[in-house]
Amino acid sequence: MTNQGTLLLAAALGAGLALSSCDTAKSRETSSQVRAEQVNPRVQANINNLEAMEKNGMVVTPYTTNRAMNENQLRVRVPEAGVTLEPGAVNFVLDISNFRLGVPPAAPEAGMAMSSIGQSITTIIDNETISEHGTATFTENLTAGEHTVLSFLTRATREGLKHRLAYDLRSVRVGTAAAAGTPFNVKAPAIFYNLPRGTYVGDEADKILLDFYLVNAVLEEEGTQVRLTVNKTPFTLGRWAAYTLEGLPMGPNTIQLELIDADGHVIPGPYNSVTKTITLRPGA
Repeated sequence: MTNQGTLLLAAALGAGLALSSCDTAKSRETSSQVRAEQVNPRVQANINNLEAMEKNGMVVTPYTTNRAMNENQLRVRVPEAGVTLEPGAVNFVLDISNFRLGVPPAAPEAGMAMSSIGQSITTIIDNETISEHGTATFTENLTAGEHTVLSFLTRATREGLKHRLAYDLRSVRVGTAAAAGTPFNVKAPAIFYNLPRGTYVGDEADKILLDFYLVNAVLEEEGTQVRLTVNKTPFTLGRWAAYTLEGLPMGPNTIQLELIDADGHVIPGPYNSVTKTITLRPGA
């Protein structure tokens, strides 16, 4: 083979390897995206084994398209744990891995209320104030005292991703020690209320998403469970999942979530019994 032929062959092989490398990179990228969109099979199997519950015309049904794979990760970098902060606007800086903020749902979920900012970070402060953020840097207004801040990744439906690496829970001290009070024990079992909240109008009121966040607790059939009470009608939830609520009347509706033990008693903790009121309105 001539020197010219050798050079041409080497160039062709190099181009082929480059294309193969490019295709492999694209394949890996696509594979990663597919994994991030898949439902955790063990979670889905548990959800599929649950049945809808109906009482007083209201139906509670297990619901999830939760892409809760472990590559979706969240970590709070600022504020650091143990630091005393000044009251007012507190800066938060989070590190997010394998999760794209602002992404709308892959396909519309009929009748389901959606976040206007797509996939986001949800923060719950003291199991009371709930906010959504489309960027990994934001501020929260905190008064003097000891505050519990839960941050977690959420889908466009506002459903939280439910695995250990998708959330951060910390106690934040604002102001003087005397004003702070007793910090929340971040290692204690606790339930945080996420959904529903606010006002639902028209088709959004037909099927409403219920979602909550559990920390340091595992739900079991003969052990710890969640008691959901809708307008004084109780339901028992035995799996950590999102649920849909149907058949709620127009107007105000009261939603209560309680983390209970095997005897039906609320597990001690400042956040383990929470009640919210939502409003349903007919469409125009």
